[in-house]
Amino acid sequence: ALAANISPILDELLPSWATYSWYVNSSHGQMEFLLDEKNLDLEAFGLGAPPSFPGSGLAFRFRSDLGVTPGATFTWADQSGNGHNATQATGGQQPTLAYGGIHGLPYLAWAAVTNLKATIPALSQPCEFFCVFSTTTPATTQYLLDTGTNSQIVVLSSSEFSTYAGGTTFGASPNVSANVVHYGDIQLNGASSHASIDGGSNASGSPGGNGGTTTLTVGNFGGGGNGLLGGLYEVFAYSRILTSVERAAVVSYLNARYT
Repeated sequence: ALAANISPILDELLPSWATYSWYVNSSHGQMEFLLDEKNLDLEAFGLGAPPSFPGSGLAFRFRSDLGVTPGATFTWADQSGNGHNATQATGGQQPTLAYGGIHGLPYLAWAAVTNLKATIPALSQPCEFFCVFSTTTPATTQYLLDTGTNSQIVVLSSSEFSTYAGGTTFGASPNVSANVVHYGDIQLNGASSHASIDGGSNASGSPGGNGGTTTLTVGNFGGGGNGLLGGLYEVFAYSRILTSVERAAVVSYLNARYT
């Protein structure tokens, strides 16, 4: 009965070339259908969903299609529910809301002096950061996040998506390409820290054990002057290290939205 009720909806929503078949997954008692070689779960009493975006420990989250208010004080509203909005009252340091990004998404256009500031609870290690961005000049040093002034940073350094926390800078491979939307993951955990780009394998390093301060700088160094030369789509952080299952859910979301 469930298949009979939902099949007409799928037939209307899906493209004409899409085919699917119904079956019951006995391991968890859910109705499932196979679509274009991808399993999509349908729970017994409604349409299912992919693994949920992890909310526990989410410190801040900014997305370019939500909560962007240009004006005398530019505001990028925090989507984590914590109210840590990022703002900039100096006109010459404000980003520009631009349109026509990947998949038609808007993005915030950035320059060397551009930055937004937010007040957040200081992040101690372990913690984890994600950034979605593009750059016109990947070989130039550009800061994406700084939780203080050189405290815990996410930075493009020599074309690598990198991090630093008081020790040494290390980054992920392959290198960042010009005018391509990338997403990166930084896991700060002392000598067991990791960096990855576009869902690739982790690079390991020891960037230091610095904690952050209550001042978050988005898109620049805490001291200013080394901003992203390109566009920001989304940045978010956790006050903990995600589990492998949670990180897979985040990567699935990022892949679907930005690749």
